[in-house]
Amino acid sequence: MPERMFWYFYNDKASFNHFIGNDAIERHCMDEGSPLKYHVELVKLLACCTMGKNVFTEIKCHSLLPLDDIVAMVTHPDCIPEVKEAYVGF
Repeated sequence: MPERMFWYFYNDKASFNHFIGNDAIERHCMDEGSPLKYHVELVKLLACCTMGKNVFTEIKCHSLLPLDDIVAMVTHPDCIPEVKEAYVGF
C-alpha cells in the first residue's frame, strides 16, 4: 500500500500552536517536499491573492490567517527568515 502524505495549512489554533511549538520552523525542515515548504508556498500564494481590486478574495484570504498569528510567527525567536518573509508578505 502506498504511503500517504498529508500537507497542512496551519491556520487553526491547535495546528498553529503545534507548528510554533514544534521543530517545524527550523531551517532543516525547509527541504523540498516538506510540509513546512508547502505551508510557506501556500502563504505566499494567498498573499498574491490578496493583492488587487477583488475585495471579496482579499477578505477571504485574510480570514484564513489572522493578524495575531502573523505577529506570533514573525516575532517568534526560533522562526527562520523564509517563514517570516512569507508571513510579512501576507
